[in-house]
Amino acid sequence: MSSPQIGIDRLPTRRVSNEPREAMNCKSCCKRKIKCNRTRPTCEACQVFNCPCIYDAVPKKRGRKTDVPEAMRRR
Repeated sequence: MSSPQIGIDRLPTRRVSNEPREAMNCKSCCKRKIKCNRTRPTCEACQVFNCPCIYDAVPKKRGRKTDVPEAMRRR
């Protein structure tokens, strides 16, 4: 009997860090804190509430915290 081969070619490809990522949820669903089904051009929640369905091209990144502890500043 032969042993099963592990397929390396099926590994997921990573994104290049410079590529813009699509936003996960539309702005209206984020603001209402509800589940967005991400259908284009208008998600179901925006159709129900009759509001504009807008997606950001790149999700916002968190900024650096402003209150850096004193020990970190001395380094």
